[in-house]
Amino acid sequence: MTKHTSKPSGPPQAPDFKKVRNSLRTIQHREALGGFIKAGWTPSELSAFACRISGALRKPYAHPANYRAAMEMGADHPCAARALEDLRTPKGAGAPPTARRGS
Repeated sequence: MTKHTSKPSGPPQAPDFKKVRNSLRTIQHREALGGFIKAGWTPSELSAFACRISGALRKPYAHPANYRAAMEMGADHPCAARALEDLRTPKGAGAPPTARRGS
């Protein structure tokens, strides 16, 4: 008998909003999820934000507690706005290098 193990071919996919909603315990958290959706967040952006605010940057995905922490902050929190801007900025497209003055 041979065992067949299937390994994911890439990074784990972020759960869709329905799965995130199921991990939220309170009506307030579910309403806050609606705020993220109305603000135009994607499931992968919300997952990255949830990992970022919980300090779980080494984990490939957010846990339910991470999403609850993100809902406590809300989509209109300055940290959320800054995180969304960072997530949507293309990699390597930071501020231009400063010009060196000749000496």
